[in-house]
Amino acid sequence: MNPQGGLHSIGLPFIPIWTAKDPPAPATPGEMGISPQDAAKMGGPVLVWPPVPPVTAFRYRYYQAGHNNCQNDLEKMLADRAANASGPAPYCTENPPEPLVKGSALLF
Repeated sequence: MNPQGGLHSIGLPFIPIWTAKDPPAPATPGEMGISPQDAAKMGGPVLVWPPVPPVTAFRYRYYQAGHNNCQNDLEKMLADRAANASGPAPYCTENPPEPLVKGSALLF
C-alpha cells in the first residue's frame, strides 16, 4: 500500500496480486458451497489450514453450533504436526480469511 492507503501490485511480472486497505470479509459457509439450510446450523470457531506451497488455497472445517470441536481438533493436529512441522500452523478463528479467487474460479 502506498502512504495514502491506496492499492499497489506485488508478485510476479504480469501476474499482479492486489492488496486492499481494509482486510477482506470473513469467509462464510455459504461462500464455501454449503447450502443455506446447513449453513444456518453452523457456528463457533472455524478450523483453518493456511496454504503450504505448492498449494495456494486455504482449507476450512466448519462445525455445527453446539458441537464445535475446533479447539480439540486443533490440539490433535498440532501434536501430530510437531514432529515434522513445515509452513504456517492451522488455527481456530471466528473470522476465517476469504477464499482466494483467481479469475472467475473459486479455489478450495
